[in-house]
Amino acid sequence: MLKNFIFDLGGVLFDEHNGATIDPIRKASASEGQFKALWSNMLLGRMTMKECHDYLIKQDEANREILAGTMDDDFYLKNLSPIQENINTVKALSKERNVYVLSNATNVMRDYTVKCLGIPGYIRGVYSCGVGLMKPDLQLYKLALQHFELNPNETIFFDDRPKNLYAAGMCGIKTSLVTQDNFILSLESILS
Repeated sequence: MLKNFIFDLGGVLFDEHNGATIDPIRKASASEGQFKALWSNMLLGRMTMKECHDYLIKQDEANREILAGTMDDDFYLKNLSPIQENINTVKALSKERNVYVLSNATNVMRDYTVKCLGIPGYIRGVYSCGVGLMKPDLQLYKLALQHFELNPNETIFFDDRPKNLYAAGMCGIKTSLVTQDNFILSLESILS
């Protein structure tokens, strides 16, 4: 029987609006390579969003305007919207089963989503910025299993990216691919 339900945030509980939260950083970066390095460093917790902004503004003062407001909750509310039906379903599930979050997130994204979800009220999480590992690194899944003392045979992971599900499966975790249309139906089918 499945006792443990692990959910990704982006694309599962929050609509990422095609990456709108990262567009200003991409635009302020001197190259795609610089953007990827900065974004990875933030997701791995090696750099905060503020440190990234300060770095990009120091590089070019014009970036101040590009990055204005991108650390505010209003920016995230517009560009990383809660999928309320899915969140309500997960909240209800948390009354019967163990519910967790496993997500690649910057410090600001983590703090915003924690506030929206009411964590740690009903969900505990592992975030890439807090542990220095990112999905689909197998070590991140193993860390989550160990940290929460979960049996992989009793655990299922929901994500919108096949490569993340493949990695979870390699650790013995059952998986479910989430699309905008199938989350509730998929969860109901698994529970029945």
